[in-house]
Amino acid sequence: MKVPNPEHWSHELIQDPDGSHRLEILDERGELYPIARGITAGQAKLLLKAIEREATRRRYAIAEVIRDPQFMAPTIIAVKRSHGG
Repeated sequence: MKVPNPEHWSHELIQDPDGSHRLEILDERGELYPIARGITAGQAKLLLKAIEREATRRRYAIAEVIRDPQFMAPTIIAVKRSHGG
């Protein structure tokens, strides 16, 4: 599902009782999609930037990028490892 302008989406950062955060994205389809949990607010910002970069680079919708395990799995692992996760 390629789109020319993947900008109609939003995210929610939810703080859990243990102080960690969950990141969820409401994609262009209107579907709420869980991205990561047990992360810091800083890690969430890094993940959002990486997702935006990938969508722009590939000219794909956010909905497609966040459902691509070949992109998401290594990106989440890298952010968590290199930024204190």
